[in-house]
Amino acid sequence: MLAAVLMVENARVTQGRVIVVPQSNRSGFTHTDPMEAYLHRFEIATPAGPRWFRVGMRLTNPAHQWPDPDVFVHSPSLERMVGHETRNLNRNHPGRPGGWLTARVSHALTTIAKEAAMVLDLHEAQPEYPVINMMVAHEHAFEVAATATSMMQARRIPIGLSASPKNLHGLSHREFGDHTHAQAVLNRTLRTLNAKRREGLMTDWTETIKLDNSRLTFNGALSGARNKTMLELLGNPRGNYSQDCQEPTNELIKKLVVSRNLGPFKVRGLSPAVDALEKIMARVKEKEPDIHSRLGTAGMLCCRFVRGSSAAISNHSWGTAIDLTIDDELDDRGDNRAQKGLLQIFKHFNEFGFFWGAAFPTEDAMHFEASDQLMRQWAAEGKFGAVPAAVADDTLELGDRSAQVAEVQRKLAKVLSLDIDADGIFGAATRAAVITFQGQNGLKPDGVVGPATLAKIMAA
Repeated sequence: MLAAVLMVENARVTQGRVIVVPQSNRSGFTHTDPMEAYLHRFEIATPAGPRWFRVGMRLTNPAHQWPDPDVFVHSPSLERMVGHETRNLNRNHPGRPGGWLTARVSHALTTIAKEAAMVLDLHEAQPEYPVINMMVAHEHAFEVAATATSMMQARRIPIGLSASPKNLHGLSHREFGDHTHAQAVLNRTLRTLNAKRREGLMTDWTETIKLDNSRLTFNGALSGARNKTMLELLGNPRGNYSQDCQEPTNELIKKLVVSRNLGPFKVRGLSPAVDALEKIMARVKEKEPDIHSRLGTAGMLCCRFVRGSSAAISNHSWGTAIDLTIDDELDDRGDNRAQKGLLQIFKHFNEFGFFWGAAFPTEDAMHFEASDQLMRQWAAEGKFGAVPAAVADDTLELGDRSAQVAEVQRKLAKVLSLDIDADGIFGAATRAAVITFQGQNGLKPDGVVGPATLAKIMAA
């Protein structure tokens, strides 16, 4: 807010017009988070005497918008988020004119943005936040943002540049850029005033650590649940998928879906998985209370494909996987790094049969899911009702996701001279390559990598 006030009081507009909104969510300036020990106001000495400014939040005051749903479904993307995000202005963009208060505020801001050539959203972040002193730019605004950061760096102003994530919805720099003609940029600076204090210490659980190839062994004997296993045990959650969240239509799965408050966050997922997560959260609270208090979730039940795939169904679709946040921060997927807090607690998930996504060929450290072994155990215990047992086998096929799939992809790319992405996801392109290889080597061209096909590929 202070930067916006300085702009209002000092800017001299020589061409066009500048619209400044000092308090984009007025309701957010009527409260602060009681768990964070924020000041309610602060004063600055000026030649004309002291001036005071209110400290607030981006979240709408619950006195003005209540209750929070168990799950917030973003419009129009249908991405599912934890319930309190329904009050987070920076998860509601582009908003809805007939929605709840936060959505209506967002819609008003989007309407203003439609009249602008450029939108600059000013944010602050805690010192432990991984993206501070940074411009985050929509792809339409990346060139101008790159020019601006270069000029600032030349003046020794510490500022970086980051691209707006395409798969995280509700953010100003993403939605204004997608839904208006404006060039959308977020500028996030360091908040030094009354930064987070827990037990008088600042921790660095969101700091990320570089992972080497040993990450592939993090889960020991546990393996990620295969699409084949999930389909055999529970059936197809729905008839069609995209990269956006949708609801299951499978009646068995719908009957098994429950919502529950697990302490630091609420979830909605398959009943046995939610039961297991409740035990895991109790163990984390016992062993790592500080991390436990900082945990949040980016969603559990969400029928969609695996990110970047158009063939592999995400295990979120069955409600057996969860993405975790620490201090509201998601760990970036695919950078072979993991937040310290996740490295500290993944063993507790393993203890209860959950597989950690840091071991996927495309690292996904925020992701935890019921392992293939745990799914079979639950089926044997009758937790899904009367369902046929899934027969374990040593094949690889469409929808599988593993390090062995990645190795097969690398071999096929070399042998067939094809441009195959070794992402560890057995998709349509990998299946086509397998059929080609099988046809050239006298094998049944079924697109399934059984023992005979695997042996031939590895020996090629």
